[in-house]
Amino acid sequence: MLLAGVFGTTLSVVPQTPAVITAGIAAVLVAVAASKNLVRGRASLLPQPSAYTGLPLFSVLAVCYFVVRAWLSPVKDLGIEDLMLIMPAGIFYLSAGIVLSGKQAISVRLVLAWVVIFLLSLHVASGLMQLAGGKGFSVVFQFMGARPASEGSVIGMYGYYGSFANFAVIAGLLCISLGVWGRYALSVKGFILLLGLVSLFLSTLSQSRSAALSMMAGLLVLAILIVMSLAHQSPPIKKWALRVVGGMIALIVISSVVACYWVIQVRAGSNSGEGLNSLFDSVARLNFWPMAYDQWLDFPIFGAGARSFSYLCFEYWNPNLSTMHANPEYVHNEYLQLLADYGLIGLLLITVALVMHCYIGWDQTRKLARTLKGDSLRKGSNAMALTIAGVSGMIAMSVHVCFDFRTHLLANLLLLICCAVWLLPIRRLSPTPAGGEKISGARPHFQSYITLLCLFILGIAAIGIGGQQLWAGMPLFKQRMLKEDGAWKPYQVDRSVVIPMLEKSLSRTPRWQRSKRLGMLYKIEADEAKQPATKEKFYNMAEVACLASIKRNEHDPVPRINLAGIYTSQSRYSDADQVYAESSSMAEAREPWFKMHTQWALLRHHMAMISIEEGKSKVAEMHFHKAIDLFQHSRNMGVTMRSNKWKESYTECLLAYALFLDSEGRFEEAETLYSKLEKAGEDRYFLVAMCFYHYRGLHYYNHSLELWRRGEAEEAYLSMLKAKESMQVVRRCNKNMESELTDREIKQIQGFIQFFETTGIAK
Repeated sequence: MLLAGVFGTTLSVVPQTPAVITAGIAAVLVAVAASKNLVRGRASLLPQPSAYTGLPLFSVLAVCYFVVRAWLSPVKDLGIEDLMLIMPAGIFYLSAGIVLSGKQAISVRLVLAWVVIFLLSLHVASGLMQLAGGKGFSVVFQFMGARPASEGSVIGMYGYYGSFANFAVIAGLLCISLGVWGRYALSVKGFILLLGLVSLFLSTLSQSRSAALSMMAGLLVLAILIVMSLAHQSPPIKKWALRVVGGMIALIVISSVVACYWVIQVRAGSNSGEGLNSLFDSVARLNFWPMAYDQWLDFPIFGAGARSFSYLCFEYWNPNLSTMHANPEYVHNEYLQLLADYGLIGLLLITVALVMHCYIGWDQTRKLARTLKGDSLRKGSNAMALTIAGVSGMIAMSVHVCFDFRTHLLANLLLLICCAVWLLPIRRLSPTPAGGEKISGARPHFQSYITLLCLFILGIAAIGIGGQQLWAGMPLFKQRMLKEDGAWKPYQVDRSVVIPMLEKSLSRTPRWQRSKRLGMLYKIEADEAKQPATKEKFYNMAEVACLASIKRNEHDPVPRINLAGIYTSQSRYSDADQVYAESSSMAEAREPWFKMHTQWALLRHHMAMISIEEGKSKVAEMHFHKAIDLFQHSRNMGVTMRSNKWKESYTECLLAYALFLDSEGRFEEAETLYSKLEKAGEDRYFLVAMCFYHYRGLHYYNHSLELWRRGEAEEAYLSMLKAKESMQVVRRCNKNMESELTDREIKQIQGFIQFFETTGIAK
């Protein structure tokens, strides 16, 4: 938990590896030690009392399902990312909640509580520094190259306010519970209680709406359970406690409601000015959810695989969703995420687990309340405090993940597992005879063997997969680039350092993201190279890297777009066109970012010009039509919101097509394009800069000559007048520039007009 809280505070894989490997080693040791006790007949993994005897088997089945489904996911790298969360969470729960018993279990649970309090202290210290105007501190920021994603918000040691607020709320509930029921000195309890209140205050100032709602729900459950825990205290203690503790809890709950309302008003109002009506739609959550539901309908039982929503969502794109929200890696609702990724089975397993543990916690609170009679509140009970904290923490997380994806962060996920462990009843060890002899007739239940076997296998897998990812990530650590999630700027990195780093990492373990980045850097090297041989070398290396990335994740359009660019630079136009066609459906929703269809249109424009040079008129016209369609499709997908160069490229293509039609003598068809060009250009000086009026003047001039040859004298005269008008626009816009060519052309046009007027053709 400590390693996860210090390093596993980003969504990247490598920072999670220390906690995963440590969890794996602990799992193996616990499994071996527990196996020896089973053989000697000293213990059974069945909780006492036997009301929850099916819990070990249910836990094993749930863990196994998620592990197997993640491993069998279509994109193996995304499956590994989920495994890096599932394995330590499963190990944590099985070892601390199921296998350990007696004093060991008590000690472990208390240690976990103090580790959480220690991490919360660090978060609060960093948050207070940020509140005072500083940047705070974090191991991730100092050594991993991460940058705060929520500038101006209280984020603790995280880079994102939602992650910090979620941790602060659940850990704050633990502190309040220990402040009331903890078995510690009054000064210690006072400090813990104050820490919890400060953490809740900072979580409110982070302005996380999800955390505000979860805090309100968690505090409400906390208040109910504390009142329930006082039911069997002596009348004086009960009366005093209900006044003091009850009043304090009531004040905290009321404050949380006010804080929740304030956060929602600030966030919703600042986003759209519509108040509470825009509570969660401001970040497109309400549009993501139907997409996840539609995906689940096609993969109802087992889901589509780990993190599948991040790439399949573009096949289920919501028409109400703006293209500016075109990169939803998560559903922002963990229940719908489970449906989409792990199917109905995954959702049922997690839902049953949450309900079961909340019931166990409520039942344990009642039982402990009956046991802790008289003046037990004065002495305190860590068991009661942890049970109450566990239930309220799970409720808080259950509410928070309705609008967020915090369980995809290792530190926060393990905090949830801590809550589940705290509320479980502790097993009592079977009595051990003198000399350590085996108890006669004691037979370990088959669930014990299954649980320990699962724990052992999880431990080995965690060590293997975690170690492999750590080994591959070490070159990244040296360059402080361990944080791989989110965007990056390839043109700003030191390629002489980053390229060898990625090459070394990929030689140890292939990863689609790193191959994609390496391919991009190779392409930049090739684009900037002066020597043809060097260019070709880097283009070939970039092609290999892009193909490797596509092989590991065929749903990512970025390496395909890069590959098409490589083929275009190598004059492999047919290959580039095919790659663009394969990437079209993947990239449509993200066109404002990628501008892929604009690039594809430019390719078709270029292919049309080559076909003209080769005398292939029909092929050239086909390419022009496709290019224009692609430009219009790119415009419809919102590309012009992010790039004004689209207009230039589109008008240049239309002009080239119009000139082609003029050369073919198809003046009437060209006339339609010139009209489109004038509307598309809008700005006259922009049209002058691309010589539009000059080319249109020549178009009318040549069309007039063609009409004259066909005997349509009056139409020829009118066309010549239009030619004069276009040329005069050129002269007026370039009045400060001498142009003998334009003057000569105007004189020639005027000569034809005078001929038409002299001969009486003009009427």
